[in-house]
Amino acid sequence: MKENDLVLPLDAVKEMNKQLETLDKNYKIIFSEDLFFSIQDVIRITNWSKKTVEDLFNNPAFPATDLGKKKLVLKSAFIEFFSVKRCRADKDYWK
Repeated sequence: MKENDLVLPLDAVKEMNKQLETLDKNYKIIFSEDLFFSIQDVIRITNWSKKTVEDLFNNPAFPATDLGKKKLVLKSAFIEFFSVKRCRADKDYWK
């Protein structure tokens, strides 16, 4: 072994690999040809619960739209919405 070699436990390598796989999935979702995110897409991107994401989509401040029985959000609107910091004290904070 050389002086500058990095030694990591197997568990740490597995965890890093898991994180890379998650990033790869999110990258594919975000940079796909689709213009909209569905509830399932947002769940995968944020790793939030289904209830939390459904609450977000039902919040009047969130730029979601209903398309038939599906709730969708335009990708650019999703990114813009989360580019603004929201605090619980704010009236625009979603619960």
